[in-house]
Amino acid sequence: MCSTLHLFSCQQDRKWICEILHLSNSLAFPAPLIFNYWGSLQDWLFPSNSKRSRRITTWLKKLKEATQKADKVVIWYSHDIQSKLFLELMCHVVDADLHGVDVGSRLNHEKYIQRYHVHYFKQPIETFCSNICCISKEDIIAADCLNNIHWISGPSKAKLAKHFEHLAAKDKGFRVARHGGIINVKSDFYDKSMILPIYNEILTETGRDVHAARLIGTCMADLPFEEEVCYISYFFYLRLEYLQKLGKMPKLVDMEKKNFKQF
Repeated sequence: MCSTLHLFSCQQDRKWICEILHLSNSLAFPAPLIFNYWGSLQDWLFPSNSKRSRRITTWLKKLKEATQKADKVVIWYSHDIQSKLFLELMCHVVDADLHGVDVGSRLNHEKYIQRYHVHYFKQPIETFCSNICCISKEDIIAADCLNNIHWISGPSKAKLAKHFEHLAAKDKGFRVARHGGIINVKSDFYDKSMILPIYNEILTETGRDVHAARLIGTCMADLPFEEEVCYISYFFYLRLEYLQKLGKMPKLVDMEKKNFKQF
């Protein structure tokens, strides 16, 4: 048997925590697979022959070997969809007892809330990021995570695993966080509830052409805290393209893809 095995949903989280806390035995889900709030979850359960799925198969095999050698398995997660899905997936595929550490719950949330006053909105926009790799070194140390690792009981583990199975079986292509959990929705979920209303509000208040970058940025800032995940900006960009093709929105000023490489 070897030391405790620490599991992370992405390489950035793994690198950040391991550097600060000097952890030596760790694994992270492959970086190209972080598009987990949209797309199919079936490949995570039943990998096919695609290159993407083969990477999952290889990683899960590596995970199985590592968990068999470890005397304790710890999953690191926070409030974001990415790490929550990862927690549920691990509960589904790992046979050993699992422990977890909720880094986000150890934070002073007020410190990580940012408020922006935008002239075309009556209320300030608030953003909150509790992604592990975005938490400061000082706050990671102050959180004393290694002394706040909890056991994931059998019933809790089974419940999380079952929820992941349900998400994969009833997949609608997109997932959002609601009421502390993750649900399946259609890919047009944000069109009527966010994208089009914000577009109209900006257009009304400014009285001129709406820039895609401003619209996407405002949509991201208006997301619930737990839905602020990697690459959501690119998803919004794809939705803008789709809405323009349907004729529900005029072509925006800066909809050339070269302007969105940073996303």
